[in-house]
Amino acid sequence: MIKLGIIGHPLPIISHLTTSDHLNGITWTGFYSENAHEIDPDTPLISRVNNADLLICNSDALIIAENQRDYYDLAVMTLKHARHLFLPVTAMQTIAEANKLVKLANEANVILKVYKPGIFPASFSLSIPLNGNIWLIELHHYVKVKEDKEDKNLFYNLLYNLEFILGLTRSNVVSMKAAGLNMLSSGIDIINARIDFDNGCSATVTCNCASAKDEHVGTIVLKDKIMRVDFIREDGVVWNVTASKQINNSITTDRFSFHHGDDLSENLISFVSMLNDKSHLLVNSEDSFKSFILATKIMDKVNKNTSRPV
Repeated sequence: MIKLGIIGHPLPIISHLTTSDHLNGITWTGFYSENAHEIDPDTPLISRVNNADLLICNSDALIIAENQRDYYDLAVMTLKHARHLFLPVTAMQTIAEANKLVKLANEANVILKVYKPGIFPASFSLSIPLNGNIWLIELHHYVKVKEDKEDKNLFYNLLYNLEFILGLTRSNVVSMKAAGLNMLSSGIDIINARIDFDNGCSATVTCNCASAKDEHVGTIVLKDKIMRVDFIREDGVVWNVTASKQINNSITTDRFSFHHGDDLSENLISFVSMLNDKSHLLVNSEDSFKSFILATKIMDKVNKNTSRPV
């Protein structure tokens, strides 16, 4: 029986897992929250623990359910106690913090799974025929300006798009160029980055938080097809190219659709499944942080070179 504890508000996690069939062999040890006064004392299914260290010691694995600075320190404590850990990528701020968690997880030989809300749902790979090497990826993510919301989350938009790119290429980055622009605010409004991979693929991503409308589209080019994806409408088109003397017959068109689904539930279920499967205890923790580290490097480069038009 695997003993599972929660750090943060438990209800979002409980609601995702109680509807799953993957809870065999799991028992809840309780939850700890820095904001315990904001939580209903009659929270069902799981009891409150007033001491984080006690909860960690009594659990085999911990789920960090909230993004708070103090919870990063508890993530470090969890790994130092050789406990498995699930945490949101937003719990970290620097590459050094990510590297520290990876080092601790590898030393303790425990599972470290990082939750990154992304744009690569499971149904996407089933909907699109990606046979062959990808030559080019181009993503445009435009977010409509909201006067009442200063937090544009440009970094996380970049992060989610990089997660999609890395999921498709499954290759190592060999070079990266990036630039940013201030247009409407004192912060960065637009980021453009080009990433080259050792398999020959090049990817370009543009994230814009100074747009007149929401738009999120992508183009994927392979040797024998070109795909156009609309992530907001959750559909796309594939132009299949075949060698033919008759130009009119050389291109055929297919359409597809996909559904984003509940990526938090998918990530949680995957984590619980790994806990139940002893063969997965030796895992590569670095893989969970690739998109975060790349996004942080891009932001660092952009912050050094950002200009404002005159």
